[in-house]
Amino acid sequence: MLNEIKGAGLATGLGAGGALGGQITIATITTTTAAPGIAGFLGFTTTATTVVALPVAGIAAVAGVAVYAGYKAYKYCQENN
Repeated sequence: MLNEIKGAGLATGLGAGGALGGQITIATITTTTAAPGIAGFLGFTTTATTVVALPVAGIAAVAGVAVYAGYKAYKYCQENN
């Protein structure tokens, strides 16, 4: 019965992670370079922005697996004492 409860909890956690939408921005990188051609010669610049983001569902899934692995390690250590 305990295995059924753990399995249901894991499935619920993964389902909740899949239902989460959106992204979390980790970093925003801005790069400024000289503009191409004569504009660059005259001193004009071009700015490019790159956003590094991770999906919320992926973070929730990894956290769930990490917690489950910690639980299994704890149980293993308790059984081998």
